[in-house]
Amino acid sequence: MSDAAEISATQTSAPQIAAAPAGNQQPQVSQYQETIEIDPNALPVEPPPSMLNSPWFLVAIAGIWMLFIWTSRRNSKKQEQKRREELGGIARGDRVVTIGRMHGVVVGTTDKTFTVRPDPNKDYQITFDREAVLRVENNKKDGDKEVEGAAALAQPGN
Repeated sequence: MSDAAEISATQTSAPQIAAAPAGNQQPQVSQYQETIEIDPNALPVEPPPSMLNSPWFLVAIAGIWMLFIWTSRRNSKKQEQKRREELGGIARGDRVVTIGRMHGVVVGTTDKTFTVRPDPNKDYQITFDREAVLRVENNKKDGDKEVEGAAALAQPGN
């Protein structure tokens, strides 16, 4: 083989390992070099535009945030309205539980307070603000059923 043939073969072929050397010597690897030509008329390659730099991305995030705030306020207003209706519907004979976990029967009401008799066997009453009601256990409006003995407890003479 001539020298020119050897040079062209080494430039276009993969690295070749020479025969194993004798002793502790490392095998020699012949390297090749590849030439890459760049077309000067080709358009430059640019990375795709980032979504985070777009003003529409910020508009979308703001819209999602506004939707979240609107739905949470709407739900809290519904719960507040339901609570107002429940507190406004407290009447004599209703069984209530206060925020102090006291159970009793309502024996009297005013605009801002209500009077509860906690024990049917005792003749004492406690007055609370309307906001002190945690829940109404059974409201006459819910099923028009009166609690057994609640009417008797609500009577002022008992």
